[in-house]
Amino acid sequence: MLISSTHQSLDFSPSQGGPVLMLVIYKPCSCSHTLESRLIPLMNYGLKAMSMGFLIPPENAIVWRGLMVMKALQQLLHEVEWGGIDVLVIDMPPGTGDTQLTIAQQIYLDGVAIVSTPQDIALIDAVRGINMFKKVDVPVSPPSGMSHG
Repeated sequence: MLISSTHQSLDFSPSQGGPVLMLVIYKPCSCSHTLESRLIPLMNYGLKAMSMGFLIPPENAIVWRGLMVMKALQQLLHEVEWGGIDVLVIDMPPGTGDTQLTIAQQIYLDGVAIVSTPQDIALIDAVRGINMFKKVDVPVSPPSGMSHG
């Protein structure tokens, strides 16, 4: 999910749509386009957002591999009418795969923040993510945890 605003943050989800944020902050609707066929992000609370979840019916699963995911990522990064933004927040699934590597190679990153649940397997993924971003010279903030309490 991508969210954007001047002096706010931009959050972008190349995964299956960041469903919690979509339901809480953004009402489902069809996205519109500019005359140049660029997607217009949804806006609420002064934040712009774009997600693959906004572009498909909520009951549909996104069953994509490599090249299709990369094409969607390219569209969300480069074919959305963001306007001027100060901060881009990209909400990605855990891992060290094509999505994370493409983000690190396609756009300049000031840094990444790793958020994890406290389960051992989630922490293993978080450490791998930290090490991957360090290998591609992207600064990593100390990990932060989330819990269901």
